Amino acid sequence: MRRPVWRRLRWLGPLVLFCAVLVTPARAQEEQPEVQFQEPGITYKAVEKPYIQWVAGLAIVLAVFVVAFKNPHRTHLD
Repeated sequence: MRRPVWRRLRWLGPLVLFCAVLVTPARAQEEQPEVQFQEPGITYKAVEKPYIQWVAGLAIVLAVFVVAFKNPHRTHLD
């Protein structure tokens, strides 16, 4: 009677794990000095205080909490 496939190949798992441990990640590229992005027509003073983004984000978070804690006026125990 032949042994099942998983019994014949049970050495394959530890071998793959051993090879995966030996692999080291390669660097994609050398680090370059950080260059600040410049968009023509936009001054950084205008972007310095992002009130609109914070207000919109806060409104979304509050909406999520309102929906999450809303009483559905019914139970699922019927």
